[in-house]
Amino acid sequence: MGLWNRLAVSLVSLFLIIAAVVTLLVATEAVPPDFLPGGVVADGLVSEESWFQSELEDLASYEGLARVISMAISIAVAAIMLLVLLAQWRLGQKTMSLLVSVTGEGGLSIEEDSVRYLAERTGQSNRNVTRLRCGVRIQGRRNVAPARVIITCYPRLILGSNVQEIRDDLQQRVKVSVENLTGLLVDRVDVAGVRYERSDASKLMGG
Repeated sequence: MGLWNRLAVSLVSLFLIIAAVVTLLVATEAVPPDFLPGGVVADGLVSEESWFQSELEDLASYEGLARVISMAISIAVAAIMLLVLLAQWRLGQKTMSLLVSVTGEGGLSIEEDSVRYLAERTGQSNRNVTRLRCGVRIQGRRNVAPARVIITCYPRLILGSNVQEIRDDLQQRVKVSVENLTGLLVDRVDVAGVRYERSDASKLMGG
Protein backbone atom coordinates (compact mmCIF):
# COMPACT_ATOMS: atom_id res chain seq x y z
CA MET A 1 0.00 0.00 0.00
CA GLY A 2 1.39 3.39 -1.03
CA LEU A 3 2.11 6.31 1.28
CA TRP A 4 -0.93 8.34 0.22
CA ASN A 5 -3.24 5.35 0.56
CA ARG A 6 -1.93 4.69 4.07
CA LEU A 7 -2.39 8.36 4.94
CA ALA A 8 -5.98 8.34 3.68
CA VAL A 9 -6.79 5.17 5.61
CA SER A 10 -5.23 6.63 8.76
CA LEU A 11 -7.23 9.86 8.50
CA VAL A 12 -10.49 7.99 7.94
CA SER A 13 -9.69 5.72 10.89
CA LEU A 14 -8.99 8.70 13.16
CA PHE A 15 -12.26 10.36 12.11
CA LEU A 16 -14.25 7.19 12.85
CA ILE A 17 -12.53 6.79 16.23
CA ILE A 18 -13.42 10.36 17.18
CA ALA A 19 -17.02 9.84 16.00
CA ALA A 20 -17.27 6.60 18.01
CA VAL A 21 -15.89 8.27 21.15
CA VAL A 22 -18.32 11.20 20.81
CA THR A 23 -21.20 8.77 20.32
CA LEU A 24 -20.17 6.77 23.36
CA LEU A 25 -19.82 9.87 25.56
CA VAL A 26 -23.27 11.12 24.62
CA ALA A 27 -24.88 7.68 24.93
CA THR A 28 -23.47 7.27 28.45
CA GLU A 29 -24.54 10.85 29.34
CA ALA A 30 -20.97 11.75 30.16
CA VAL A 31 -21.39 14.93 28.08
CA PRO A 32 -24.49 16.80 26.81
CA PRO A 33 -25.47 16.59 23.13
CA ASP A 34 -24.46 20.23 22.55
CA PHE A 35 -20.88 19.95 23.85
CA LEU A 36 -19.33 20.20 20.38
CA PRO A 37 -18.45 23.69 19.02
CA GLY A 38 -20.92 25.51 16.75
CA GLY A 39 -20.71 25.47 12.97
CA VAL A 40 -20.58 28.38 10.52
CA VAL A 41 -23.26 28.89 7.88
CA ALA A 42 -22.73 30.24 4.36
CA ASP A 43 -23.16 33.94 5.23
CA GLY A 44 -20.49 33.80 7.91
CA LEU A 45 -22.84 33.84 10.88
CA VAL A 46 -22.35 31.33 13.67
CA SER A 47 -25.23 28.88 13.85
CA GLU A 48 -27.21 28.45 17.05
CA GLU A 49 -26.74 24.69 17.19
CA SER A 50 -23.43 22.94 17.75
CA TRP A 51 -22.08 20.40 15.31
CA PHE A 52 -24.39 17.39 14.94
CA GLN A 53 -26.46 18.59 17.88
CA SER A 54 -29.78 17.30 16.56
CA GLU A 55 -28.31 13.88 15.75
CA LEU A 56 -26.69 13.65 19.18
CA GLU A 57 -29.92 14.67 20.85
CA ASP A 58 -31.67 11.81 19.07
CA LEU A 59 -28.92 9.50 20.29
CA ALA A 60 -29.24 10.78 23.87
CA SER A 61 -32.97 10.00 23.77
CA TYR A 62 -32.32 6.30 23.23
CA GLU A 63 -33.27 4.07 26.12
CA GLY A 64 -32.88 0.45 27.08
CA LEU A 65 -31.70 -1.92 24.37
CA ALA A 66 -31.29 0.81 21.76
CA ARG A 67 -28.82 2.66 23.97
CA VAL A 68 -26.89 -0.51 24.75
CA ILE A 69 -26.65 -1.35 21.03
CA SER A 70 -25.40 2.16 20.16
CA MET A 71 -22.74 1.92 22.87
CA ALA A 72 -21.66 -1.54 21.71
CA ILE A 73 -21.38 -0.35 18.09
CA SER A 74 -19.31 2.65 19.16
CA ILE A 75 -16.90 0.49 21.14
CA ALA A 76 -16.59 -2.00 18.27
CA VAL A 77 -15.92 0.71 15.68
CA ALA A 78 -13.29 2.37 17.89
CA ALA A 79 -11.54 -0.97 18.54
CA ILE A 80 -11.52 -1.93 14.85
CA MET A 81 -10.17 1.44 13.77
CA LEU A 82 -7.44 1.25 16.42
CA LEU A 83 -6.40 -2.10 14.96
CA VAL A 84 -6.35 -0.53 11.49
CA LEU A 85 -4.10 2.28 12.74
CA LEU A 86 -1.80 -0.26 14.37
CA ALA A 87 -1.59 -2.18 11.10
CA GLN A 88 -0.76 1.05 9.24
CA TRP A 89 2.00 1.81 11.74
CA ARG A 90 3.50 -1.65 11.34
CA LEU A 91 3.38 -1.37 7.54
CA GLY A 92 5.20 1.93 7.76
CA GLN A 93 8.07 0.46 9.76
CA LYS A 94 11.25 -0.26 7.87
CA THR A 95 12.20 -3.88 7.58
CA MET A 96 15.40 -5.03 9.27
CA SER A 97 18.50 -5.64 7.13
CA LEU A 98 20.61 -8.69 7.90
CA LEU A 99 24.32 -8.36 7.16
CA VAL A 100 25.66 -11.19 4.96
CA SER A 101 29.24 -10.11 4.29
CA VAL A 102 31.57 -7.13 4.42
CA THR A 103 34.42 -6.51 1.97
CA GLY A 104 36.63 -3.60 1.10
CA GLU A 105 34.10 -2.58 -1.54
CA GLY A 106 31.22 -2.45 0.92
CA GLY A 107 28.72 -4.65 2.67
CA LEU A 108 26.11 -7.09 1.42
CA SER A 109 22.83 -7.42 3.27
CA ILE A 110 19.43 -9.01 2.80
CA GLU A 111 16.05 -7.86 4.06
CA GLU A 112 14.46 -9.73 6.95
CA ASP A 113 11.20 -10.01 4.99
CA SER A 114 13.00 -11.85 2.19
CA VAL A 115 14.46 -14.36 4.65
CA ARG A 116 11.07 -14.88 6.24
CA TYR A 117 9.44 -15.41 2.83
CA LEU A 118 12.15 -17.91 1.85
CA ALA A 119 11.67 -19.85 5.09
CA GLU A 120 7.90 -19.96 4.65
CA ARG A 121 8.06 -21.10 1.02
CA THR A 122 10.65 -23.74 1.87
CA GLY A 123 8.64 -25.14 4.75
CA GLN A 124 5.46 -25.28 2.69
CA SER A 125 7.16 -27.67 0.29
CA ASN A 126 6.39 -30.35 2.90
CA ARG A 127 3.12 -31.87 1.63
CA ASN A 128 1.70 -32.09 5.18
CA VAL A 129 2.10 -28.37 5.81
CA THR A 130 -0.96 -26.41 4.68
CA ARG A 131 0.22 -23.01 5.89
CA LEU A 132 3.36 -21.66 7.49
CA ARG A 133 4.22 -18.39 9.19
CA CYS A 134 7.81 -17.67 10.20
CA GLY A 135 9.58 -15.05 12.27
CA VAL A 136 13.26 -14.06 12.03
CA ARG A 137 15.43 -12.45 14.68
CA ILE A 138 19.16 -11.84 15.05
CA GLN A 139 21.16 -13.91 17.50
CA GLY A 140 24.05 -11.94 19.00
CA ARG A 141 25.48 -8.67 17.69
CA ARG A 142 23.69 -6.95 14.82
CA ASN A 143 26.75 -5.63 12.94
CA VAL A 144 28.61 -8.96 12.64
CA ALA A 145 28.78 -10.67 9.24
CA PRO A 146 27.42 -13.12 8.42
CA ALA A 147 24.50 -12.51 10.73
CA ARG A 148 23.38 -15.37 12.96
CA VAL A 149 19.62 -15.72 12.99
CA ILE A 150 16.95 -17.68 14.82
CA ILE A 151 13.91 -18.64 12.77
CA THR A 152 10.63 -19.56 14.43
CA CYS A 153 8.03 -21.41 12.37
CA TYR A 154 4.31 -21.67 13.15
CA PRO A 155 2.89 -24.44 10.92
CA ARG A 156 -0.64 -25.57 10.15
CA LEU A 157 -0.74 -29.28 9.38
CA ILE A 158 -3.04 -31.75 7.68
CA LEU A 159 -5.01 -33.68 10.28
CA GLY A 160 -3.21 -36.92 11.11
CA SER A 161 0.31 -35.66 10.35
CA ASN A 162 3.19 -36.71 12.61
CA VAL A 163 4.19 -33.57 14.48
CA GLN A 164 7.64 -34.81 15.50
CA GLU A 165 8.58 -35.86 11.97
CA ILE A 166 7.37 -32.60 10.47
CA ARG A 167 9.23 -30.57 13.09
CA ASP A 168 12.49 -32.34 12.25
CA ASP A 169 11.85 -31.95 8.51
CA LEU A 170 11.06 -28.24 8.81
CA GLN A 171 14.14 -27.58 10.90
CA GLN A 172 16.37 -29.27 8.34
CA ARG A 173 14.70 -27.81 5.24
CA VAL A 174 14.58 -24.24 6.47
CA LYS A 175 18.12 -24.21 7.89
CA VAL A 176 19.72 -25.64 4.75
CA SER A 177 17.74 -23.44 2.36
CA VAL A 178 18.33 -20.17 4.20
CA GLU A 179 22.04 -20.81 4.76
CA ASN A 180 22.70 -21.97 1.19
CA LEU A 181 20.72 -19.25 -0.57
CA THR A 182 21.45 -16.22 1.63
CA GLY A 183 24.83 -16.86 3.25
CA LEU A 184 23.39 -16.21 6.70
CA LEU A 185 24.10 -18.54 9.62
CA VAL A 186 20.97 -20.12 11.06
CA ASP A 187 21.60 -20.65 14.76
CA ARG A 188 18.45 -22.74 15.12
CA VAL A 189 14.96 -23.25 13.75
CA ASP A 190 12.20 -23.42 16.33
CA VAL A 191 8.82 -24.95 15.55
CA ALA A 192 6.01 -23.65 17.76
CA GLY A 193 2.26 -23.23 17.84
CA VAL A 194 1.55 -26.31 15.73
CA ARG A 195 -2.10 -26.65 14.76
CA TYR A 196 -4.02 -29.18 12.71
CA GLU A 197 -6.31 -28.16 9.87
CA ARG A 198 -8.90 -30.37 8.22
CA SER A 199 -8.02 -30.46 4.54
CA ASP A 200 -10.18 -31.59 1.63
CA ALA A 201 -8.03 -34.69 1.34
CA SER A 202 -8.66 -35.69 4.96
CA LYS A 203 -12.39 -35.21 4.45
CA LEU A 204 -12.39 -37.53 1.45
CA MET A 205 -10.52 -40.13 3.47
CA GLY A 206 -13.06 -39.82 6.26
CA GLY A 207 -10.50 -38.27 8.63
